[in-house]
Amino acid sequence: MNISKTAAAVLSAVMILCFAAPAANAVPSVTGETSHTERTLYNGVQYAEIKTASGTKTYADQHINVVTFDLKQRDLYLEPAYYNDRGVVNYSYSTVGGIIKDYNGKNSSSGKKAIAAVNGDMWLSHWALGNNGNLTEADKAKTDITICRSFNMVNGEIYASETTRREIAIETGPDSQNSWSFGITDDYVPIFGQPHTVITVLDETRGKSAVSDGINRFPVNDTLLIYTDRLMSVRRDFVKDDAYEILVEFDADYTLGADTAVTGTLKAIYDKNTTENPPYLNEKQMVITARGNKISGISSFGVGDKITVSVRVTDYAGDNAGWSKVHNAVSGSLPLVKDGVVKSAEIDLVASPGYPSTIIGHDRSGKTVFITMDGRGKGGAGGSAARYKQIIKDYDLYNALLLDGGGSMTMVTATDNTYSSYKTVSTPSDGADRTVDDALILAFGPERAPQGEFLIDDPYYTTDPYDITFPSDSYVKAFREFANQTEMSCEDGALKLTVSGSAGKTFDPYIILNFDKLANKASASEYKFVTLVYKMPTTNSRRTTGPDYYGTEVCREYYGSNPKQFTYMTDQYEYVTFDLSSAPDWKGDITKLRIDYMFASGRDGDTMYIHNIIFSKSAQQAKTKGASAAEALNASAILPGDCNGDGATDNKDVVLLFRYVSGTPVTAVKEALDFNGDGEVNNKDVAALFRYASQTK
Repeated sequence: MNISKTAAAVLSAVMILCFAAPAANAVPSVTGETSHTERTLYNGVQYAEIKTASGTKTYADQHINVVTFDLKQRDLYLEPAYYNDRGVVNYSYSTVGGIIKDYNGKNSSSGKKAIAAVNGDMWLSHWALGNNGNLTEADKAKTDITICRSFNMVNGEIYASETTRREIAIETGPDSQNSWSFGITDDYVPIFGQPHTVITVLDETRGKSAVSDGINRFPVNDTLLIYTDRLMSVRRDFVKDDAYEILVEFDADYTLGADTAVTGTLKAIYDKNTTENPPYLNEKQMVITARGNKISGISSFGVGDKITVSVRVTDYAGDNAGWSKVHNAVSGSLPLVKDGVVKSAEIDLVASPGYPSTIIGHDRSGKTVFITMDGRGKGGAGGSAARYKQIIKDYDLYNALLLDGGGSMTMVTATDNTYSSYKTVSTPSDGADRTVDDALILAFGPERAPQGEFLIDDPYYTTDPYDITFPSDSYVKAFREFANQTEMSCEDGALKLTVSGSAGKTFDPYIILNFDKLANKASASEYKFVTLVYKMPTTNSRRTTGPDYYGTEVCREYYGSNPKQFTYMTDQYEYVTFDLSSAPDWKGDITKLRIDYMFASGRDGDTMYIHNIIFSKSAQQAKTKGASAAEALNASAILPGDCNGDGATDNKDVVLLFRYVSGTPVTAVKEALDFNGDGEVNNKDVAALFRYASQTK
């Protein structure tokens, strides 16, 4: 678009005016601040430098820098940027200021220019894996790479997927295996969650497939990994020699994004008997690497075969739709607040105060914020569990993530309206800006498409605390605390739990529900009986034969009592009650509930539906409520195995089914005959129905 000299002069004057004359106190104050200085960095972008005194409650002597902006403004962009444009780092490339300079140079033709930036991802190197048996000392020496902590994406391309389960997380606690990322969707909506990358490798020629554990992750034992040119154009030969590797080549440059499939040709195979290693990759190549028990998944593939790699991004935190549209993302070290619920358990893991901190988040109005807190005695008191909780409150943060900190903590802002000069406004604890590999950059540029729908849920729900139901996705989102190997959603008015991320084998799928958003709490001291009204479809991977049954397990807290109740699969709603009257920790308000819904026999895609979670004072009350709820839900449903249609599954149905299979003409409910769900009606159904009927009370 051409702009006349007069118009350009007017625009320049307006920009200078905006830079020099900020709105009064546009950035919220913090509790006990003694100094608050603001300036406008760009139209709609406000910067504040805030200080508190040494005697200030909670904050102490704090130096805080804040940048606020709203991505609904169509000339603003929030993007991660790499100095070397590769998803691998050795902490020796450039400072945040240097990355800004490089970003401006690379984007000069597009008209984008940086306004402000903070340091980006937290990174892991081979030392972070520990002595877990996956890497020997020889492995560690061989594996000279450093990878971002969790899921990372730049301009629609996945630089690295989330931490694999064979890697050991730095922190501990319920979220340690499913690390967190903050992202921006392709329609410019901020998003925060635990992205999970589902990757399938299919040999089209031979009709065989394998499930990959990740993209550009550490090559630990018993993993199948995808390596792209983002890593292997600058590194190779970092995998132990026992690996089995295949080189796949495409017709053109490819991109592994949130919802993609790419097809190429297998060009070469490298195994322990091969003297050479895969080459440095170009933009048309990828290497698929297997170690240990994952080698068999690709060892039957042959040179010349057509290989398709499919990628889908979901979210352990429940926002599958949002993460399927993610376009940019950075990973961090600690979740601070999710959907308005403070992550107290994780924040309380902060061992000591003083950590220089970088925070990215957004408030309840949708406005995004950069926050840095100086620490280690260099400029300020630094972060702590109490200070993180206070700043969440002061800025009404709805979602927020602690990015890489310590000596990497950096905030840089433009110094004037020319956007050619920048200044580090935070105080580096190293004494000078640390060199890093990536930064999260706020920039202005040409007008883009409008922001998509951005929903902020009300933090309180009127659900009966003694009979919890899940009538909508909002309710599922409200109760979700944590999900391990599980996708949570709402379907037909029930909480649907789907096993995901087990790579074909269930390790420990469970969920933790959080009741913080309930206006009232149930009393564990009075209500000693917990009833689940649930169903486990017969389409799940295992049948009701043998000793390896499905089960449910419930406990009040993350480390609570674990009574077990085994249940058969049916397509009907059933109920099971847990008697916690003798559990010593079942007292006070019920704040959390853990449900282990499948054991080691489950597989990806297996499901469980929970319609009601009922708390009762007595066993009789629990039985009455559970039976009533299940009966109402099943009123119009066909009961599997109820071959005679009398509303029960018993020996009468076994006899009728046996007669049907034997060829005797009978009147039966056809939909109920295939009891084991394999698509056929035969003696296997008779045997399964007999076992079920003989054990049903």
